[in-house]
Amino acid sequence: MLSAGYLRREEVPGIPVFAHAPQSIAYAPLEMAAFPPDLVPVAAKPSSAMILYEAAVRAGAALAATSALGRPACAVLPLTLAQQSATLSLGCKGNRTFTGPPDDELYFCVPGAKWESVSAEVSSLHAANKTMGGHYLRHLSQFPIVA
Repeated sequence: MLSAGYLRREEVPGIPVFAHAPQSIAYAPLEMAAFPPDLVPVAAKPSSAMILYEAAVRAGAALAATSALGRPACAVLPLTLAQQSATLSLGCKGNRTFTGPPDDELYFCVPGAKWESVSAEVSSLHAANKTMGGHYLRHLSQFPIVA
């Protein structure tokens, strides 16, 4: 990674890592998990991630000003766990190569203990964004787009 110029040596210490190496890691669809999740990573299009982010802020599970991770995408897991705050990953090249998400998806990760309160806010925020979308469309002609 260093020799390819993908990472610079001075960036390495800033990459989030787990405070302690996990003894095991298990992934499962949330609704089928036989264990309480420590983290809930969600692959989403930016428009859906925006709703999740707004829900997380409203639920007290994210800061209003949130940083985004580029590489490595997996660093979103230890960062979310350490901060106990929802975080965003744009998905790195390795992640996109090995897991195959489409280029128009990113990751939003929520601490497992806060997922219920985040998901409880999604419907009302989806409805509010739909209402505001109509409002903005009605006023769009007042703001001509200059090419």
